[in-house]
Amino acid sequence: MLGITSSCPTHNLIRSRDGTIPMLSALRVADVFLLHRKEVRVPLKTFVNLSSSDDPSFEIAHTIDISRHGARVVTRRSWQPNQQLAIRSIRGSLKSPGRVAHCQPFTENRFVIGIEIYSLGDWTARDITKTT
Repeated sequence: MLGITSSCPTHNLIRSRDGTIPMLSALRVADVFLLHRKEVRVPLKTFVNLSSSDDPSFEIAHTIDISRHGARVVTRRSWQPNQQLAIRSIRGSLKSPGRVAHCQPFTENRFVIGIEIYSLGDWTARDITKTT
């Protein structure tokens, strides 16, 4: 028999009566891991400019979801964990250095990277107070 360990929906883990966690698929384990994030990620597709000092080129990519200190981004390039990069939102005022937290295959020629950003900014609204 399986039971729920907590009344909090974000901490509900399925356990058997003897207290052990039954074998879960990799997707389910990933889902449980994501429930324990420090920040909530908001689903938002917005375009960003990614660049790295390792490579003089840049890439326009789109986010899957965002949070105050990070984002998941679909990219054509395979990035290395802890690689430093610069991220700039195309529509907003966000411009920040950051680092690649993880890089995973997404489709045949695309990757999903988790980015930790170091500066705060608005992902979608332009800062109209700045002059160029």
